[in-house]
Amino acid sequence: LFMNNTDLVMNTTHFCVAMVNDSAFAEIAEKDITYRYSYRFEDRELKNSQKVSKSEDMQKYLVANGNHMQSFIRKDQNQSISFLEMDIGKDGPFMTMFVYILIAMIAFIFAILTNNTIEHDSVIIGTLLASGYKKREIIWHYLQPTLIMATIGSVVGNILGYTVMIEPFLGIYYSTYSIGPIQISFDYATFVLTTLLPVVIMLGINIFMLAHKLSLTPLNFLRRELKKGKQRKAVRLPDFSFLNRFRLRVIIQNKGSYCMLFLGIFLASFLLMFGIGLKPLMKNYTDNIDKSLSYNYQYILKAPVETKEGEKIFLYEMDTWFPLGKKDIGVTCYGIEKSSEYFKDAYTADGVSISSALAKKMKLDVGDTLSLEDTNKDREYEFSISKIYSFDAALAMFVDQDVLTELLDMEKGSYNCIVSEEKPDIDEIYVAKQVTREDMLGAAEQMMDSFGTIILFINVFSVVVYLIIMYILTKVVIDKNALSISYMKVFGYEQKEIRRLYLTATTIVVLTSLIVCIPIEVALFKGVLVYLSSMIEGYVTFYLPGSVYAKIILIGIASYLCINAVHVYGVKRIPMAEALKNRE
Repeated sequence: LFMNNTDLVMNTTHFCVAMVNDSAFAEIAEKDITYRYSYRFEDRELKNSQKVSKSEDMQKYLVANGNHMQSFIRKDQNQSISFLEMDIGKDGPFMTMFVYILIAMIAFIFAILTNNTIEHDSVIIGTLLASGYKKREIIWHYLQPTLIMATIGSVVGNILGYTVMIEPFLGIYYSTYSIGPIQISFDYATFVLTTLLPVVIMLGINIFMLAHKLSLTPLNFLRRELKKGKQRKAVRLPDFSFLNRFRLRVIIQNKGSYCMLFLGIFLASFLLMFGIGLKPLMKNYTDNIDKSLSYNYQYILKAPVETKEGEKIFLYEMDTWFPLGKKDIGVTCYGIEKSSEYFKDAYTADGVSISSALAKKMKLDVGDTLSLEDTNKDREYEFSISKIYSFDAALAMFVDQDVLTELLDMEKGSYNCIVSEEKPDIDEIYVAKQVTREDMLGAAEQMMDSFGTIILFINVFSVVVYLIIMYILTKVVIDKNALSISYMKVFGYEQKEIRRLYLTATTIVVLTSLIVCIPIEVALFKGVLVYLSSMIEGYVTFYLPGSVYAKIILIGIASYLCINAVHVYGVKRIPMAEALKNRE
């Protein structure tokens, strides 16, 4: 539901369409009616290029015969028709890629857990191999837990997907798009992508790891020599204090687990940045538009009308090619006078001014050339940019009013729009469209209404990812060092000293990861924003206040403290007998 085809997002909060019968339509005053005609080609087999050509011919014919058109758009240009397909079409691959990255990360976590189990059972594996067991039998044994968990997860996921999760997600689509009732049906392609392929990824990564690990000889397993090639000497550490050298050694010995922990923190932090940052981002977008607008009312006229209030300008729509989006985008040409009160900083005697939004979207600067196409008259123009005007409300070009009207073969002094700070006294019969400041500032509110549920889901999911990945990978480090911790207890080290050695090392990695991830996430967020801006007509400037970064770090720390409290209890439970049972 787009109130205007150039709006940033759909408007399901303050706008809708309705159908009425003849008697109800008869009650509508003639001055309130704007006629809109729709057409379709009788030849349904026309190629897209032919449709475009015939549409342009029709448009030229109507203009040549004196018809006044507010707009003329094809199906592919009509956001009310094309936005849904484009939005879903681009969101789908993005979400699929994200899910597969998450699945691959989970698969590597399973691989790390299995690798840790193999190192713990190395003597048993060596004995089995020496006794005649085949490697494929042992691989199958250690692969079964991954297969069982992946299968259970797939079954539970499908059950939830076709039952509990349907209504919440349908609610999101119904509140965002104006679509009819959706009929849910089983789709084999979706089943393969969401169930079979993830299981294959899980099994593939784990089979590769198991085959690589079990390529050692039985003697290697019996001797616990699980590193291929020559045993490398320990890395020489800087001349730190004993505690810091010990912690650094723990980090180096568990670098695989800590690398996966870093990736998990990065993924969760980025999702959290997106969830927390969207609201201030859209608020900043709205504030920039609010600052840009020097007027409160804009009236597009059906015919010239005299009024004491406001300023007369000439508006005209042209297209320019947007390489990133691989499509034409609309540019509003503002014909203004030198004495303009509302656009006084936009006027330039030489060349043209362009809005800051257009400059950022098209990556244009002073001295560059802006190419525009007038599809109504089949003409192309090139303008030299002499100024960037701070105006985020539209993708716009500002030019002398007489120059623009002469360029379009219109009478000098022609105008079709009035902008005003106060509501002008204009008979509504002359008004084709009225746009207020509130209409232009509604994007952020609509965005938050549309995606509020998704944002909540993303934030909750991010915290869950934090908790699960931090718990599993930090527990791997403790389990891997269980024997060493047991020895330390035998030698008389106290619990707090052991925690300072092992848990503090993990704390350092977590805190470092949270801080180091921020600039990487910001760069990725900017990339995502450029991608999103390529899909819409406007331009959204990157903005995240310091409070967003602080919240991400604080939520990460809070999640880790919860996990750390569990590990403190886990360290206490490691018995001293562990060291005595593992004597060489």
